[in-house]
Amino acid sequence: MKRQLRSWVVMGTSVALAIGLISQVRAPLVAEHKRIKAKHDVFFLPPPKQLSAMSLGYRAALADLLWSHVMVSQGLHSSQGRRFENLLGLYDGINELAPKWRTPYLLVDTLVTFQVSGIPRYEEVVRTREILERGVAERPLDAELWLSLGQFVSYIAAPSYLEDSHPEVAKRW
Repeated sequence: MKRQLRSWVVMGTSVALAIGLISQVRAPLVAEHKRIKAKHDVFFLPPPKQLSAMSLGYRAALADLLWSHVMVSQGLHSSQGRRFENLLGLYDGINELAPKWRTPYLLVDTLVTFQVSGIPRYEEVVRTREILERGVAERPLDAELWLSLGQFVSYIAAPSYLEDSHPEVAKRW
């Protein structure tokens, strides 16, 4: 009975000591965490060809994983009012892993052009067109992809994003 009571006292003292130490360490870390605001994301993927080799044959599974990351990150960036800088790099990996996957091609223009922090850069608009063109090359009989490409080039990119900054490119498109 004494032995059991002693072990309970030792355990209680250990737990109380652990709680005290954690609270001592945690308080300054919480203050530091509140002070620091994330400004940029870290791009964690290797080049698309290496990513394909790293998938070890599970290309579609890795593409699904990256796509889910894109969807969640887009929502988080939107809610935080930040630009999603790594979107096109993730798209490169997804398109390399699953080039015939239709869904990413259908949403690329929306995800790139409707960023929270304003107008997309010229390079992003051009890359979006390249991704859509790859989509119609991979799926030439998909009328919805052709429609998406045509709408982006004719009605979204040229008059909205290129006319003021690159008028010669807007006319050519």
